[in-house]
Amino acid sequence: MDIDITTIKKRLSQTLSPHRYQHSLGTAAEAEKLAKHWQIDSQKAYLAGLLHDCAKNKSTDEMLRLALLHNIPVDEWTKEHTDILHGPVAAAMLEEEWGINDNEIADAIRTHTVPEEDMSDLAKIIYLADKIEPNRKPWQGIEKIRALAYRNLDQAIEAMLQNTMGFLAKRSDEVHPFTEEIWQIYRNKIKEQE
Repeated sequence: MDIDITTIKKRLSQTLSPHRYQHSLGTAAEAEKLAKHWQIDSQKAYLAGLLHDCAKNKSTDEMLRLALLHNIPVDEWTKEHTDILHGPVAAAMLEEEWGINDNEIADAIRTHTVPEEDMSDLAKIIYLADKIEPNRKPWQGIEKIRALAYRNLDQAIEAMLQNTMGFLAKRSDEVHPFTEEIWQIYRNKIKEQE
């Protein structure tokens, strides 16, 4: 893969807030580190981590317009929580905006907001790297999940989903309708691995 990372970084730094750009750099670095640990393509992991939030700066109207344009399903829950679309929208625009035609990278970016049952190891790494990268403000359970990410990706995802559901419940925020279902699937995967 012949990608100009310097140009991508420059464009990202101009389109994302400084905080979001630093988060993207941190996610890319953590994803690369996890990929090397799990012996998968670290260049793809770095690139997916770098670009995972590239649509984060889009307005609600623009996000909905792009979702419609790219045939991304938008149910009533998503219309009320459009921020969840930044992963699928970024993935859909990966080739046209960034010149990257790689389904594995696109899938990893698409699923970093709401994980799925049969994610690749790259997708699991991007989901986790986004949550545990070093620039993240510490939150309860982050160190446990950081450690799990280097021991068992499925266990780390299950713990992250459980943590997310607990955090949102404390804030009386709505949990994505599929979150509990996906959490149960990962719980079952872990039981099968034991």
